[in-house]
Amino acid sequence: MATDGDTVLVAPGTYLGTIDFRGKAIKLISEQGPLVTIIDGGRSSAPVVSFSNGEGPDSVLQGFTIQNGHDKGIFANNASPGIINNIVVNTAICDGAGIELNTSSAIVKQNTLRDNVATCTGSRAGGAILVRGVASAAIVNNHIIDNASIDLAGGITLWDAGTPIIEGNTISGNSGGAIKIRHRSEALILQNIIANNIDENCGGIDWLVPSGSVGPRIINNTIVENDGAQGSAICADGFDGQAQLVNNIMVSKPGQTAIFCENVQPSNFETPTVRFNNVFAPSGIAYGGVCTDQTSKNGNISADPLFMDKLNEDYQLSLTSPAIDAGDNAVADLPATDIAGNGRIVDGYLNTIAQVDLGAYEFTPWPVFCAEPC
Repeated sequence: MATDGDTVLVAPGTYLGTIDFRGKAIKLISEQGPLVTIIDGGRSSAPVVSFSNGEGPDSVLQGFTIQNGHDKGIFANNASPGIINNIVVNTAICDGAGIELNTSSAIVKQNTLRDNVATCTGSRAGGAILVRGVASAAIVNNHIIDNASIDLAGGITLWDAGTPIIEGNTISGNSGGAIKIRHRSEALILQNIIANNIDENCGGIDWLVPSGSVGPRIINNTIVENDGAQGSAICADGFDGQAQLVNNIMVSKPGQTAIFCENVQPSNFETPTVRFNNVFAPSGIAYGGVCTDQTSKNGNISADPLFMDKLNEDYQLSLTSPAIDAGDNAVADLPATDIAGNGRIVDGYLNTIAQVDLGAYEFTPWPVFCAEPC
């Protein structure tokens, strides 16, 4: 029987049933990775994997495919484990389908979540990941693809979620939108690729900030061609005076509005801070609702970002992109590297002025070689 501090290595195979860590500080790790090591919930009424007894970061699930849950795929309730390099697939339940974090500061890192479906409405709806309860979850470097929810987000739902960090993820093809933020969820959303998600209202990031809350900080993301009748990239509502949009690339689906702001307040309305962004709406509207056009103000531009290969979802910047050297170096929480691990704040134009690029990728020029004298 495993005890605290043990590492349990699991051989390849398909294991039918569910797992409960029961408060143990153990590392459960597959020997050969998630493609060949499967925990199949068999449509059980319990989560496929549970952390519900105060587990902390020394309790780790790493390297498994978690599938066929009729409850959550992975559930952390008042626990903060490490959930690393897993595949969570084909779970369907009323509430948080793929991973649910309830009052949890879990580290959710390098996982793939796909084809998970939340089937109910209300505060527990979240297709891939649901975060509820004040804590500081970290959702980092995951692929969140083709999940669905009939209410709130097919990708990530934050419901009274405290101060989560959502960084370096690819969030694509989800039905119900990419990220929905409700109640006191003061999220840092940093260097993500958010593309081709769909929702009847807002395909990208949709928030409602309550009175007294700071709201989200959206920094250096690439938000592209999400489908939403109200807003393609951003839908901002509530008490938005402290919410921030800085150094992002936001490209609407053709004919749609990129940023849409509503006014939930009858008076004293404040729009989010919008600085150093490229907000581009081909045949559509860059800023809608009560958000006035910010183009040419506070470092904001509106131009085709000229991605390397948008049709094949390569959102790196091409040599002539207007997003190169167009950001704010002084923005708080700017990482040292971009989403691909390349250095940030590079002199993209080779003019001796190093300025951060907009979006999730930093353009790195090839070195210049020349015969002497150069």
